[in-house]
Amino acid sequence: MWNLVIVDDERFIAEGLAKVIRHIGEEYQIMGIFGDPMEAYTYIREQYKQIDLVITDIRMPQMGGLELIQKIHRLRPDLLCAVLTGFSDFQYAKTAIDIGVVSYLLKPVETAELRKLLHRLVLTDKNADAKVNITSTGLSRETLCMKQEVENNYRNFDMEVLVSKLQLSRDYLFRLYKRETGRNLMDYLLDVRMQKAKEFLMQPGKYKVYEVSELVGYADYAYFSKLFKKQTGVTPKNFQRFAK
Repeated sequence: MWNLVIVDDERFIAEGLAKVIRHIGEEYQIMGIFGDPMEAYTYIREQYKQIDLVITDIRMPQMGGLELIQKIHRLRPDLLCAVLTGFSDFQYAKTAIDIGVVSYLLKPVETAELRKLLHRLVLTDKNADAKVNITSTGLSRETLCMKQEVENNYRNFDMEVLVSKLQLSRDYLFRLYKRETGRNLMDYLLDVRMQKAKEFLMQPGKYKVYEVSELVGYADYAYFSKLFKKQTGVTPKNFQRFAK
């Protein structure tokens, strides 16, 4: 079962799209239809773990579709998104691809094109699954590689390095890691960074707190301090003071 959300300020278009999707197959369930992108984002923020695909118009009041997708990917980088638009402007398409959009559909959407999109989403996972090798640990070689990349390069972690190395899509790798470990890869990166930060802070007199922030991948010390306190219950400065 694939759970979908549709966002378009032209309600009749969104309703029509939902009707076509339901007709294509029972495996596609419409979780929500929204005309207001802000309302859609509020819903997605609450339900993002259950959603498989968001289809959104590009040009809408208050918040454009590309901005909505960027906000969604900050919540969950592996959530699949497609854009729906009446504009064939190349710059829109290029920006959409750059932020990880899986499909760019022009209005009016033909049923055949929509069917291709939905079927391709399912096949992408099936084909990628066929390439995955399970090791004696119970985890795939790909998931172990992701863990190793995080542990070795936590300071300058770049997902594109893994995409190139494993020859699998960014979205699929995020989903694979979540499926096998029950956690998001970016949460694991956060855990590794915070553990390394503790190790650095426990070395008396060796590092300033702002230096530790940079060593674990955060140029913004205030942001690092906020994350550290959320994880440990104390600020980095207090942690360092108590560790002496």
